[in-house]
Formats: sequence, C-alpha cells, structure tokens
Amino acid sequence: MKFTAATVAATAAYFFGPASAAASMAELKELKMATWSAQAEAGVYDVDRYQALAATTPCVNGKAGEYRCNKVDLVSFLRHQDMGSSTRKGNDVCECFSPFKSPLHVGNDNES
Repeated sequence: MKFTAATVAATAAYFFGPASAAASMAELKELKMATWSAQAEAGVYDVDRYQALAATTPCVNGKAGEYRCNKVDLVSFLRHQDMGSSTRKGNDVCECFSPFKSPLHVGNDNES
C-alpha cells in the first residue's frame, strides 16, 4: 500500500482526533519541503537533467533507458520543462494501454 499525505492524515484523525491530523499534516508538509529542497540541491530539477524520449524504449533488466521498469516498455517521456514548467517540478503520470482512450492530466508546479 502506498501511503499519501491524505492517507496518513485520515488515519491520524481516525485514531487520535482532528488535532493530531492537523499536526500530522504540518509535519508531512515540513518533510515534503525538506525533501524537495534536498532534491533541488542534488540537481534533480536541473534543466536538461532528464532525457526526453519520443520512441519506445524496451524494459530490459528492470531499466527502460535511465528509468526503472517492471516488464513494461516506456513508450515516451515528456519533461516538465517541455510543458512550460519554470521549476521543472510536477506530478508523475502513467498511462497504461487500454482499449479505451483516456486523457492524460499532468500537474506542473511553477511556484505561483
């Protein structure tokens, strides 16, 4: 199970009441901000840090190019900077193949 901030806050509120949930959310925000700061210092958000891929890259031994995979090929990779993000931060998107066409939604963080 992947724990998100909402999951942790809901669990805290259930077991310890709303005050603990608010404290947990503040702690999670502090942890998130510290993580982003460390990532920025490590160059994770540098311009051209990631290679844009337009062609299918096969998953071989757990890697599709520089990216981790598990028996699923990487069809393409579009960087946040290519979508106009000035901070090059945003959420991940995984669109798996299905018989139905579905839109992709990507969030960019431009610190605004």
